[in-house]
Amino acid sequence: MTIRPNPVVPINMETTSAIELTKFPIYQTRTDYAAEHGGEEPPDPAQSIRRKHWYDPRYKDVNEDNGEVAVYTVIASDIHTGKPLLGEDGKPYLTQLIIPQFIAGRVNIPTGIANEFAPSTTILRLAPYPFPVRPLDKDEELAMPDSPFGGPMVVNRALKAQRMTTIKAKLEGLLADLRAIVENL
Repeated sequence: MTIRPNPVVPINMETTSAIELTKFPIYQTRTDYAAEHGGEEPPDPAQSIRRKHWYDPRYKDVNEDNGEVAVYTVIASDIHTGKPLLGEDGKPYLTQLIIPQFIAGRVNIPTGIANEFAPSTTILRLAPYPFPVRPLDKDEELAMPDSPFGGPMVVNRALKAQRMTTIKAKLEGLLADLRAIVENL
């Protein structure tokens, strides 16, 4: 499955996965990439250390290291596990990813089951490059789910506040109804 950028800003849900912020398509498998690009691109030997499931089309024709870099905004994550890093407030935060342009313009999607490199491959196992994200809207913030499962979430603060206002009004209405019942006893 290819994950596509969501053009809606701010997100039109109260909470959703941070993957909704992606700036470029994210290809889960080599088959997904091949279906969209008319063929399978082999991994670039220069990228054999780290997987990369997205590419920046601005740099697709940069075939070697020209010394130039590309800069992206990403959700800060641990290079070994890929887990989001949390700030002092307990929330994920944005940081910059700086990579050579020739790496920015390619994918490095491994072959094999569940996109894992074959066990015989002698490489340093690192988390994939994080996907670039668009800037957060003034009404959006990053958060972690309450459960230990899942990754960073995007919260639309305006929609959350609107829901809370609606809940408060309903609760006040129920409380008034309860008071009326008690008075009639």
